[in-house]
Amino acid sequence: MTFSKILATALATLLVATSSLRAADQPNSTEYSNESTQRHFNIGYGFYLNALGAINTVPNDGFKTAQGFTAEYGFALFVPFNDKGNYGFGIDIGAASISYDTKQLRTDSSSLIHHEDYSITSIFPHFYFSGFVIGVQAGLSPSGTLTIVDPKGGSSNVAPTDLKPFIMPRLGMELPLAESTWGRFNFNLQAAYAAMGIYSKVDHYPFYKQSPVDQNAVAPVPVTLSLGVSFIFKVPIYY
Repeated sequence: MTFSKILATALATLLVATSSLRAADQPNSTEYSNESTQRHFNIGYGFYLNALGAINTVPNDGFKTAQGFTAEYGFALFVPFNDKGNYGFGIDIGAASISYDTKQLRTDSSSLIHHEDYSITSIFPHFYFSGFVIGVQAGLSPSGTLTIVDPKGGSSNVAPTDLKPFIMPRLGMELPLAESTWGRFNFNLQAAYAAMGIYSKVDHYPFYKQSPVDQNAVAPVPVTLSLGVSFIFKVPIYY
């Protein structure tokens, strides 16, 4: 799925969900006929869909990096700490792909460009504070593919044992755009940083298998920026 298609899907979802929430929140003459019974926000579940940009923050000498764009999506669960739901704990579970380019700089025309693409099962437990989120994203069961873009083409898969779980502190915004008694539609803007790297050892990075590795070499440490939407359906209790 291209970045433009991801963005178009997110915008279409935004329009539909916003209209639905506004319609759902219109007063109903039969609703709450018993004034002693109140509807409280107890738990929420739904989905998220984000466009995801990434770049390697630590290219070595003789290398440079360029951003790539992919997507992340999955299931969202939210447990509020109060009736209004403006504080709480959430967990997002889904799939994500982290992609960027790495180029080895040479004086001749044999420079190699590697397109790096890593897929993970993403688990993101986090705290929510009136539109802001902070937590730690775990990327489990990682897999990767490196494709040589220039000059000869070809690709190679990264052995699962060469990678380690992605541990990424993550923070940002989850701002409500529309809300009713039935649900909440959010705009997401969040950043994450793979502070511990993604390779189990430096020399497991396939780029270094083709080039000598000096003592100061480091394996990739990606940073990501996500932009998208989420919808949380409210499950109430009455008392």
